[in-house]
Amino acid sequence: MCRGLVAGWALLLALLCAGAEHERSREAMLRSHLARVHEFSCHEPQPRALEAEPLVNARSDEHVLPPSTVLHRCKDAGCCGARQVCAPLNSTPITLWFNVSSTVSRMWDMRSAEVLNHTHCSCQDFSELRR
Repeated sequence: MCRGLVAGWALLLALLCAGAEHERSREAMLRSHLARVHEFSCHEPQPRALEAEPLVNARSDEHVLPPSTVLHRCKDAGCCGARQVCAPLNSTPITLWFNVSSTVSRMWDMRSAEVLNHTHCSCQDFSELRR
């Protein structure tokens, strides 16, 4: 009977040690994850491909060349706290030129689009952005 009791205590101790080791491993993975998120904080806008048609107010019978453009954007460019979003702190207006051709008249036209290129981002509260 003593042997069974000792074996039971040994098994319980082994399980407790294994559980503690597993918990330390999970904590280490959490710390690693938090460090990765911290490295990707919201401050640097990221290049994003945007469709050109809305930028030049193209009609459904018009084709735009190039069909897309690349602008720097803050949306999803970094991590913020709860109830915050990565949003532009500074931006610079730029002019982009597009070739717009009509599929009906087969004529083409050069059109410009005035757009904002985000230059710096910051974490901002949702409530502040909706004002």
